[in-house]
Amino acid sequence: MNREVLRDTEYLIRKRKPALLAIFALLLDESHVEVVADASRKLVELRLEMTGCLPDARVLAAAVGCDADVFVIYDTEHFLQNPLIGPPRTRLRVLKAPQTVAWYLALMQDPKQGTTSEV
Repeated sequence: MNREVLRDTEYLIRKRKPALLAIFALLLDESHVEVVADASRKLVELRLEMTGCLPDARVLAAAVGCDADVFVIYDTEHFLQNPLIGPPRTRLRVLKAPQTVAWYLALMQDPKQGTTSEV
């Protein structure tokens, strides 16, 4: 997770469901999420061609740059069902939050599932 995403997520939780902030912090800690540096300008420009939206390109560039397994999205407009994002162009699994939970639970039952590009 890059710093921008962390800030945005925390802002949304504080605004919509502030009581969940402690659970979010625990989830980040328990899942060993790494906060990564912002992507380089060059990587952002490459990802801009994929998303057509600069803020989304920054987030996508950070995810690809840190070799993330899963790309949890809130903005379905530029990410979900975009054929330029995900295998084979990136190794990211692009999932909404409920899909991510299902993927994670399946992974805990069978760690080999984490090596495929399908959920």
